[in-house]
Amino acid sequence: MKRKDEEEQQRKSLEEEQRRKDEEEEQQRKSLEEQERRKALEEEQRRKALEEEQRRKALEEEQRRKALEEELRRKALEEELERKALEEEQRRKALEEELRRKALEEELRRKALEEEQRRKALEEEQRRKALEEEQRRKALEEELRRKALEEELERKALEEELERKALEEEQIRKSQEQEQIRRSLEDQVKILQQEQRRKTQEEQQIRKSLEDQVKMLQQEQRRKAIEEEGQRRKSQEQEQIRRSLEDQVKILQQEQRIIRDKEYKRQIEEENRQTALKLEQEEQNRLNELESRLSIIQTGFRPGNRGIAGGGIYFALTKEDTERKAHQKGVILECQVDVGSCKIMKQMEPQLTGEELKKQGFDSVFFPAKYMNTNLNYPEYVIYDPTRVTNIQYA
Repeated sequence: MKRKDEEEQQRKSLEEEQRRKDEEEEQQRKSLEEQERRKALEEEQRRKALEEEQRRKALEEEQRRKALEEELRRKALEEELERKALEEEQRRKALEEELRRKALEEELRRKALEEEQRRKALEEEQRRKALEEEQRRKALEEELRRKALEEELERKALEEELERKALEEEQIRKSQEQEQIRRSLEDQVKILQQEQRRKTQEEQQIRKSLEDQVKMLQQEQRRKAIEEEGQRRKSQEQEQIRRSLEDQVKILQQEQRIIRDKEYKRQIEEENRQTALKLEQEEQNRLNELESRLSIIQTGFRPGNRGIAGGGIYFALTKEDTERKAHQKGVILECQVDVGSCKIMKQMEPQLTGEELKKQGFDSVFFPAKYMNTNLNYPEYVIYDPTRVTNIQYA
């Protein structure tokens, strides 16, 4: 009986061991399948990235080709317009020459008509005076024929000269057009050579990429079902990424609009402040000494626009220093100033503005005499808050 129990226990333990081994093998098989699916997904992602890069390069190539064709069409159109303008100018000159020639012929006909009228009058006189008038008429007719011949010769010479000039201009224009065509052809040949070299390099790259794609396709055929699932998952992820990017772009656009609006408002406020300061300064300049003193005592000091420490209120320590600073002009007042947290500027230290001092936690700044080797021959305080000035009175 004991032996049977032991055999039963051994059988159960063997069955338990067999089940445990089967479970371990099942887990290993599942992990291997998961690794294969992950590798297939990575291969698909790389293939799609490569296809996207190839499509982008093809699109860029098409855009460059279209831009080149558009440039060539534009150059051809410009050359055609220049040629037409030159032909129009030549036609205009020929028309002007024709008009001048016709005017000259009209003048000659008019003169001939006048001469004919005079000749008839002379013939009438010759019939009245017989032999003397006959001799004068013959002499006059001879002279008229000579002049007409000379005028005809001059007209023919003028026409020949005009034809020669027109022929020379036509030859010059043709030579210029041939030179332009030759240069454009040389440029096109250079561009085509560069394009051919670039295409050769791209074909080599495409051939290599195609070889890689063939290898990838061979792997894809063995894992077709897994890849289709990966594609669906990829498309869903891309759609989610696209939507998130669109949301981010909208948010960025809204933030940019807000920043632009704030910047525009800040510029408007700064311009208004500068305008107000200028108006106050102009109003202050129109006051006499007594009115200036009363105005400052009543309204207090206002920060200026310029200075070694930017726009602020500058104070010397004594009446004499103030008088030298103002070059013995303006109004001198005495007051109490709460400098608060004061920054003492050292020799050759870069100057600061009021905004930078406020960021550093200072309320005022002190410049010692001879600061940075300037013409500042006396110490000076600068504050930026007018409320720190109290007890203003005559100096």
